[in-house]
Amino acid sequence: MPTMKLTQAAVDRIKPPASGRVEIWDSQLPGFGLRISAPRPGRPERDARRVWMAFYRVAGRTVRETIGTTAVIPNVAEAREAARQSIKKAREGINPIETRRAERAAAER
Repeated sequence: MPTMKLTQAAVDRIKPPASGRVEIWDSQLPGFGLRISAPRPGRPERDARRVWMAFYRVAGRTVRETIGTTAVIPNVAEAREAARQSIKKAREGINPIETRRAERAAAER
């Protein structure tokens, strides 16, 4: 798992893999990273999917949370702060993913 300081310039320069996906972890915030998937065959490189993610433990269980795509959250600082909040909740014993699901279910009622 490659680790580097995820800055806006660095994220913009990262090339997608030819196939599969690669995960790059932030050296500044452990558990925060960027997953880049290869574009579909015949599609240009700019169509590669880039997803911010957070990786942490809640009550002994490992959780990999998708924060959002770079299309939705283009700024590294915003994505890092969202990951920081999720990691903070996890340290308090709250699973951010389950909390979000419960909020969505309540909103649908």
